[in-house]
Order: sequence, then C-alpha cells, then structure tokens
Amino acid sequence: CPGDDCGGFQTSAGPFNFASVSTVTFQVTVGSAPPPAPAITKIVDSAAFNTRFAPGMPIIVTGMSLANSATDAATFTIAGKPAPILSFFSPTSVEIQIPVDAPVGSAAVVATYKGVASTASNITIDALAPEIFTHTDTNSPTFYDFSGQPFSFQGSRPASANSQVYLIAAGLGPTNPAQVTNTKTAVSSPTTMPVQLMIGNKLVTPDYAGLFIGGAPGTYK
Repeated sequence: CPGDDCGGFQTSAGPFNFASVSTVTFQVTVGSAPPPAPAITKIVDSAAFNTRFAPGMPIIVTGMSLANSATDAATFTIAGKPAPILSFFSPTSVEIQIPVDAPVGSAAVVATYKGVASTASNITIDALAPEIFTHTDTNSPTFYDFSGQPFSFQGSRPASANSQVYLIAAGLGPTNPAQVTNTKTAVSSPTTMPVQLMIGNKLVTPDYAGLFIGGAPGTYK
C-alpha cells in the first residue's frame, strides 16, 4: 500500500483498517441477477377462448417470464389455491386448471417463478360456464365420430342426419362422482345438472353429458 493515508478505507461493510501491510488480497463474489418477475397479461378459457370461467375449467394464461421449459415453469394459484399446469406451450403461454374447489366470485390469479410473484390478475368464477371446444381454424364447434375423427360441417367430411357424434366441452359444473383437480377420470361421471344442446334449431338431449373418460382434466364429453 504505497502512498499516504493507507491505514484504512471505507467499504459497504464498514471501515477496513490495517497496518504495516503492503499487499491486501480481496475475493469478489458476484451473484446471479434475480429472475425477472413473471407477469400475466391475458387469461382465457381453453375451449372457446372466452373469459367465462368455472371451477375445474382448463384456462390459458399468457404473459412474460412464465417458464423456461415444461420442467422449469412458474407455479400458479387461483383464489389462493394451487392451480396445476396442464400444458406448456411456450415461455409466455401455459395451460392451467382452475381448482375444482375454487370458490365462485372474484379470484386472484398469481404466478410465482423462482420465488418472485407476479401482480395478481383477477377473474370471475361462476358455478357454470359452458363452452364447447372449437376448431382452431374455423372457430366453430368440433364434433367427432366415435372413432375420434372430427367432422367438417363446412368441408369434405360433413356429418349426416341421425349420426352419433360427440363434442368436448368445459365448464358444465359438478359431476357424480366429483371431479378431482389435475386428474383424468376413469369412470362415468355424469353432470349433476341436465345438459341440452341446440343443433341448428333443434333441441337435443345428449345420451351422456359428463367428464370425458380418459380426457384431459376439466373436460366433458
């Protein structure tokens, strides 16, 4: 320490004093920058991309810093309850499920990534929010035959009168036995409230309306 006034100096940890020493060795440790806070910019249901929500419904959350990969993603809560990730689309888009036991009314959706939480985004949860899964190209409801092949009502594979068809829906409410969050149902689980459809101007009562056996959590058939 050649020169004058080398007896000590100030550091961020307080004064550092020494005497009769010509060389001082410092070790500098640089920590990684904290991850950016996740941000939620949009929430829609997975079926028809609307903003009607019900307990158990799969929803798509869009934002920033939501994930790096399917195995390195934010965790989510809705109304303070864990909301599992069903599908990873990109670092800015994931599909999660509203917990089956989420209360109706206003609910805060929060993403937390590496200990940093987003600002809450509020949604309104209703007891029922029926939606039909739509075709991504035509934005129209998609019906399937019982081999799982979709019909194209406006294309080359139309359904005919008296055809047996099924569709996939969300938000149809409680079932018996009850739906379980983040679980595919393995048994017939009809809705506890009757379901009817309008096809054209015809009112149709389905043979079965309930959870989709083997389907994604939160989906009905």
